[in-house]
Amino acid sequence: AAHRKQGESSVAEEVKGVSENISTALHFIMAFVGSYAFGYYFIRVFREYWDPTYRYLFGGFCCVLTLFVEAILFIVRDEKADLIAKNARMRAREKARQEAVEMRQYREKLEEETRKAEEEPDELEDAHVVSSIEDKKPEED
Repeated sequence: AAHRKQGESSVAEEVKGVSENISTALHFIMAFVGSYAFGYYFIRVFREYWDPTYRYLFGGFCCVLTLFVEAILFIVRDEKADLIAKNARMRAREKARQEAVEMRQYREKLEEETRKAEEEPDELEDAHVVSSIEDKKPEED
């Protein structure tokens, strides 16, 4: 089931999964009944005088043909769902990589600015020298 996440499940997801499976099963059954009826009545229209065995055989042939068509459609649908999920995972992974690159660039820029700020002389370093000179009173003779 492509719609399920590993280890996580809710009642709504389970109901959705069951309804999809029932829908698929009913679709197969109706396709076989319809294809048999089509084959049976199709050959009856064109070959009315033939033995009924031919009608049964042609109906069965249509069922087998429908089986192949339904199997191919089922495989294509399943592969499409897998491909969509794979593309979504790849997009999420690429987005995470891009965010990691942006964070790395931001961190490098921040480290560079911090290094530059540490190398620049501090304007307040001279402040204590000036204040200590002002605090000294000239000696009176």
